[in-house]
Amino acid sequence: MESQIAPAENQTPGAGARWPSVPCLIFLLGIVAVGTLLRCNQLAEISYWFDESFCWKMTTFEWSELWGRVARDNHPPLYFFLLKLWTLCWGESAVAMRSLSVICGGAVIVGGYLLAREVDSGAGKSALAADVAGLLAAACLALAPFQIEWSTQVRMYALGSALTLWSSWILLRALRHPDSHSGLWFGYGIMASALAYTHYYGLFILLAQFLFATGDRLYRKVWKTADPPSRAALLPVLITFVLVGMSWSPWLPEFLAHRQQVTDSFWTKPLTATDVTWTCVRIWTGVWSDRPIDEKISWWVAGVTLTIWVGQLLFGRGGLRLLALGPLVTFVATVAASLSSRNILSARYFVFAHALAVCGVAVCIQRLPGVWLRGLTGGLVLVGLGFLCVENVQRRDRWATRPGFESAVAYLDEVRKPGEPVLVGNPMVQINVAAYVGDRDTVYVLSDNPRFPYFQGTAVMRDTEYLSNEAVSSFATDRIWLIETKNWTGGSIAVSLPSPWVDIREESFYDWHSRNCEIIVKECVRRRSAVSPPTVNKATQIPRDPVLH
Repeated sequence: MESQIAPAENQTPGAGARWPSVPCLIFLLGIVAVGTLLRCNQLAEISYWFDESFCWKMTTFEWSELWGRVARDNHPPLYFFLLKLWTLCWGESAVAMRSLSVICGGAVIVGGYLLAREVDSGAGKSALAADVAGLLAAACLALAPFQIEWSTQVRMYALGSALTLWSSWILLRALRHPDSHSGLWFGYGIMASALAYTHYYGLFILLAQFLFATGDRLYRKVWKTADPPSRAALLPVLITFVLVGMSWSPWLPEFLAHRQQVTDSFWTKPLTATDVTWTCVRIWTGVWSDRPIDEKISWWVAGVTLTIWVGQLLFGRGGLRLLALGPLVTFVATVAASLSSRNILSARYFVFAHALAVCGVAVCIQRLPGVWLRGLTGGLVLVGLGFLCVENVQRRDRWATRPGFESAVAYLDEVRKPGEPVLVGNPMVQINVAAYVGDRDTVYVLSDNPRFPYFQGTAVMRDTEYLSNEAVSSFATDRIWLIETKNWTGGSIAVSLPSPWVDIREESFYDWHSRNCEIIVKECVRRRSAVSPPTVNKATQIPRDPVLH
């Protein structure tokens, strides 16, 4: 029986530790450059969706308040702290804020190269074969629509993917070199703690890493494959993971509160088999892909995906088992949690597992017999990803022509007088408007009883941003503005005006987020002033297109 990780002295000399060759570095830099360019496509032109605006607004709070605000939502705090620091350095523009994820996306590509290279060199492959596996993994990650999507968002997913790959790489090196590289365990502990503080799905990755590391140490002890015996020491593994757990313990009360919050009020429906198969499809084609998927095909894709992961776990060599264990643990744990409580299955949450799975595919291709078979299979995979990548570029180009909220607020800033209030019907809309409007202090959620669910962004709402109908009636101004939505993230969100007010004009702006999504700006005056008939400014209207995507 084979050890999970062959001892370093049995490897090709220097295969896992040497620096990449100059040609390999040139190829890697080229891949990173292409991947970065793909992630920069329409970075400024596509308007924020709610999740991005939420992250922006979180950065508007003082450092002392940030921890408590995050605790009232449903995520760990690390990304929000990094984003706030980032905005202090580079500003709050869409390009500045999204560039943090773009850089993390580049780190994902480099991390994929290092991890796949380490896995193949750890299985006794030549230095050249290990480099080829690493470059193939990097190229696949650079072109993968799923990774590109989340490397262009003001969200924590690209950061989590980067931490997943880099922590896995350091873990493999620490297991292979426990004597001469003990400092690697410290590096792994830092990466693992950061992953735990980035997203809760990172905990599934850490569980997979713990199972893999302890399994490797126990295997070496039982089968006496370690020489010298110190290579089978389990204590460094246990100490490292205990310290990671201790570093995360200050956040444990908030985690338990978030878990209860999800159980009590999260909006998802009960888990179905279609949810599972659809998730397997979307991790390969992208969350926002508009390509129709036949139900039979989705079942086939899910079956092949799970078969590959199980096959890698049972029959793989070296660190390939870790590349399969990460996705499998994430998948099984998510399905189990969704069946026992609230459904938490969402394709976007598998982005960390997907990064490992892509590296696993690259390593498997490189282990196929024959140069021609490896080249043909790798080429077909890259061509398929390239085709999906082109579709993603075209889709983003279409999205850029429908900057709904950005256009709506630009029009509002042009026609609104200073101090005139803007009313919306939901915190989600308020947050998106505030991300663009010049005078943020006059954008309010109109509600006499502001009891909105947490997933609509209540954690970043200030008390002064809620307004009652009575307060609206007492405004000194004779004109107010409403912003409503149709077919947006929160569905159709209207505003019920108090009786003294009437709308006299409205403008519509199309947004990219869903089919026929409209952002509507209404001008309203007090009834006694409404002497002019309703008018429409045709110049500011955007022509209706029945096909959004």
